[in-house]
Amino acid sequence: MTAENFPPGAAVPGPAGRILRFVAFGAQRRTMVAPRDGEVSVPLFISSGGDRATVAYTKKAGRKWFVVPTQVKEYTFYVDGAPATLQVPADFGETEFDDMVFNTFFPDRAAMFAQVERARQAGRIEEVSQRLDENADRFYMALRVPFGKTVRAGEPVMRFDVLAGDQLFVDRVSYQFVRPRVGQGFVFRTDHIPEIERAYGDQYFVKRLVGVPGDSIEMRQPRLYRNGSPITGSAAFALNAGRVSPYRGYFNASHDDPRYSMLFPGETIKVPEHGYLALGDNSHDSFDGRFWGFVPEKDVVGRPLFIYYPFTRRWGTAK
Repeated sequence: MTAENFPPGAAVPGPAGRILRFVAFGAQRRTMVAPRDGEVSVPLFISSGGDRATVAYTKKAGRKWFVVPTQVKEYTFYVDGAPATLQVPADFGETEFDDMVFNTFFPDRAAMFAQVERARQAGRIEEVSQRLDENADRFYMALRVPFGKTVRAGEPVMRFDVLAGDQLFVDRVSYQFVRPRVGQGFVFRTDHIPEIERAYGDQYFVKRLVGVPGDSIEMRQPRLYRNGSPITGSAAFALNAGRVSPYRGYFNASHDDPRYSMLFPGETIKVPEHGYLALGDNSHDSFDGRFWGFVPEKDVVGRPLFIYYPFTRRWGTAK
């Protein structure tokens, strides 16, 4: 999924535009409304080095289309101490949401970190306990940071459209006769991958295949190496290696984030027998094998053929 942000002052599609965008792109509006007048404060997870910030959220049970049970991420901001919330699908990218928040309130991330430092020096940062999952007993410490921006009651604190992810036709036959090839799109079930199953339940995932049984894989930002050489087999590999926009390159797992499980800096992993390694092209914001490991051979489904919805520039043959 992606999003289109409408920060304060930006033009917002009217009712007719919203209907058209929903039909063409699956766009659904998300708005956080200020409960009262006052300054906006946002709970953040800040890395130990102080150079990375993530907006805190809680994963909760929700409804898709108001009927189908699903998982959502709920974000809670504060306006003069009063909570204001909004929800996004659980698989909506954290980095995408963080970028929207920081771009709504600041010209760039450097300005955001400068505000954090000013608030720290003024003694205005509050430590708060944050539950990452409403069904888990584990809590994390977040920092509630005043952003130095005020809003009026009833005004949007944030407003954006969530745009539907790609809907695919999948070839489920070929892999019954030929082995999956590195570089191909790769569709698989998630019910035997505990980290995904706990977060999203049993569903289908699509990533890019980067390792087959016996392969050695290493990530040296921004490149990915297979069996000691730069990986080949897809244009996406070269585009990431060169950081050709919109590709940002491949990113190692971080020891600052306990959710990562492998492909840390300097680490080489070997793909096991009857397993596959799949990574996302958008490595900067992809919940992929770095978090949950290898795909069991029995859960491989096929390769994507055609993107039939939404009607964006990506419509057409899957690459």
